[in-house]
Amino acid sequence: MYSMYAGISALSSMMSLAVAVLMIIGLWKVFVKAGKPGWHAIIPFLNIYDIFDIAWTKKMGIATIILTASGAFVMIIGGIFAGTAAVGFGAGYYYGFGWNDLYDPGKLGVMGGIGVMVMAVGGILALIGAIFTLIAYVKLGRAFGKSGGFLVGLFFLPVIFICILGFGQAQYIGTEYRAATGPYNPYGNQGGYQNQGGYQNPGGYQNQGYQNQGFQNQGYQNQGYQNQGYQNTNYQNDTGFQDVDPATSGDAGTAGVKYCANCGQRLSEVNKFCPSCGTPVDR
Repeated sequence: MYSMYAGISALSSMMSLAVAVLMIIGLWKVFVKAGKPGWHAIIPFLNIYDIFDIAWTKKMGIATIILTASGAFVMIIGGIFAGTAAVGFGAGYYYGFGWNDLYDPGKLGVMGGIGVMVMAVGGILALIGAIFTLIAYVKLGRAFGKSGGFLVGLFFLPVIFICILGFGQAQYIGTEYRAATGPYNPYGNQGGYQNQGGYQNPGGYQNQGYQNQGFQNQGYQNQGYQNQGYQNTNYQNDTGFQDVDPATSGDAGTAGVKYCANCGQRLSEVNKFCPSCGTPVDR
């Protein structure tokens, strides 16, 4: 009989180890796809934090870790109380109750009851943390573009479906929050800039980190005007446009004409922005 129980215990331990190894391997691949270090899958609690970071929110990850760790700690404390009471009952039964205050049945009963209640509280905290983790697995599937039955599989059989997610063709597309707020912009949208008219930059100019302070592009297009080789050499000022000296330009009729200091496009009096490159013109 003892050998049978020992065999069952050994088999259970081997299966638990195999499940843990598969989970680590699957999470490793998933983390790499999502831009996280794969070795984070080995570190307890750090792997949970990363799952929530790429699938839900960091705050929920921290809350789940606190719930899980607190639940485990409380269950250990309750187990100590309940175990001490059980040992006391065993010793009292063997040596006889009443010969020592430590083996008083009433005190041992109270200690055992407290231990069981404390363990129940810890179990509830750990259960809440486990439910949040399962929900995070479902959101992880959505972050990789999965839906329907695959999400159900992630909830009930996370080990298998996380391995499928890691070794399959699915790619990380982001969370629902990132999908709603748009792609990450390192410069930030300071004024709600919207391209409402399909504005295109035909000259290949790049935005070197300038921020749009709320102005909207109302669909202005470059109507084929080209910069015919004009270069902005040294005649620059702090207002964003270039002064032309009629004495040196050879055309007295061009007095007061302004040119964009960025691309050389000729500006009219009503231009607030360069119609070619969009540089603001400060009057």
